Amino acid sequence: MKEIFFVKNTASALTLRLLAAFPLLLVFHLSNAADNATWQGDIKTRVSESAQAITHAMDGIYRLRGEASSLSKPDASKEDLQAALAKLKLALAAIDSNESLNLSADALHFRGRRFDFMLDAAVLELRLGNKEAFLNFLESSQTWVLIPALKSYLTTPAFATVKDEPRFKAYLKLIELPAKMGRASVLGTPYKEQISTAEKVAGLSMFWAEVKRSFVNFHNVPDLDWDKVYLEYLDKVMQTKSTREYYQVMMQLAPLLQDGHTNIYAPEELQDGFYSRPALSTALIGKSVLVTKVQNQQLAQKIQRGDEIISIDGQPVHEYALNNVAPRASSGTPQDKVVRMYSYGLFSGDQSKSIRLGLRDATGKERIEVVARGQDRDVPGDPSFDFRMLPGDIAYLALDHFESDAGVKKLESVMPNIMKAKGLILELIS
Repeated sequence: MKEIFFVKNTASALTLRLLAAFPLLLVFHLSNAADNATWQGDIKTRVSESAQAITHAMDGIYRLRGEASSLSKPDASKEDLQAALAKLKLALAAIDSNESLNLSADALHFRGRRFDFMLDAAVLELRLGNKEAFLNFLESSQTWVLIPALKSYLTTPAFATVKDEPRFKAYLKLIELPAKMGRASVLGTPYKEQISTAEKVAGLSMFWAEVKRSFVNFHNVPDLDWDKVYLEYLDKVMQTKSTREYYQVMMQLAPLLQDGHTNIYAPEELQDGFYSRPALSTALIGKSVLVTKVQNQQLAQKIQRGDEIISIDGQPVHEYALNNVAPRASSGTPQDKVVRMYSYGLFSGDQSKSIRLGLRDATGKERIEVVARGQDRDVPGDPSFDFRMLPGDIAYLALDHFESDAGVKKLESVMPNIMKAKGLILELIS
């Protein structure tokens, strides 16, 4: 079956969509503007008709499954079960034979749904006494999908008639394999300051393999050769002299994928060595890095909100961020990278090491301040949740994070007031 991959380039994406909808439409002849307009109108009509046909096919397929479900209640007769099985087979035949459906944007979705339809049919075969057909389905499906969560379903009383079948037992063991590989309990060893070379290679290999198998955004990094990266990092991790050095290397691996949700974090025992920060918040505003919050009373005597950070440990602030923060900042967009470089990670580091900050105040006077990491944040920050009623019976609700359930609890407490309001202003504060 042909796979169609849509790309960001508009012309290419349009061409692929047209070829998916009309496989025979391979040559375009545009002689003049009038022909062009006529051709475009014809294509739009045919795309619309194709989309309607796909929608109609989808509705029909799901309707057949619904009818099969209605016929196969727990107390269903043999005739009803047979009728339900016939409807599921019709639905499967429709999925397999509808070329437009298989080339549409929903093709992957329907290939996934095909397993559900086949499982329903196999269960009906079992209820009709055809164990062989049921077991054949399980064994054939293992070549293209393994679903660990399916075990809890297959171990219910509904499958009591096959629970002692060797083929059924073998399948239950097989579908546990992905979860066991993910847990990798043999590698879940206690922390130690010096892990073995074998453990370093195993850790790198697991991350590399998982990304190669499961990462879905390689199209965002088309120039990244993930196999070459593995070989380069294999040499790097083998040369590290400690667990800390190993994580210093590994934490630079995930950012190559340019995905803000793919990260490697150091273990708890190394948290203070990598993630400690002074009680300061900063942000890149224009081309300047400014202090936005000072949350320690003693520190507030030396640094004020609005001070500009011009250097860190003797390096110009932008150079420092580029050399020391960016390599470990996983980000999916340029805006996300700026926040991670200049807000989240700018001061992150070893709690035992102070930072030497070059500062410029509002008058332009420059100075140096030495700041410790890991201070107590004893100055309250801005409220994370704000609610009040405004004139005209308008409710105002402000949230600044979704990292805890505190906002949810506050929201529940004020919901009666919101329900009585004539309108709601919802402000999400970055």
